[in-house]
Amino acid sequence: MGSQSPTKRKEIFKMRYLDGLTTKEISDLTETSQNTVQNHLGVSIQKLKKLVIQHFLTLLLILYNCK
Repeated sequence: MGSQSPTKRKEIFKMRYLDGLTTKEISDLTETSQNTVQNHLGVSIQKLKKLVIQHFLTLLLILYNCK
């Protein structure tokens, strides 16, 4: 998993969660296996969770001030 391109992960994450494509559709469009797409998504989710945990207080303050 360490050799995965951050650019490729971002592209796949965007396609899945912003564009709403299925892993099959992403697999077809990027010409990669569904397993690879799922691996990219898993790494992206783990990195996002880590960022949210690291910056939880900041996010909470921002959300509180947006009322």
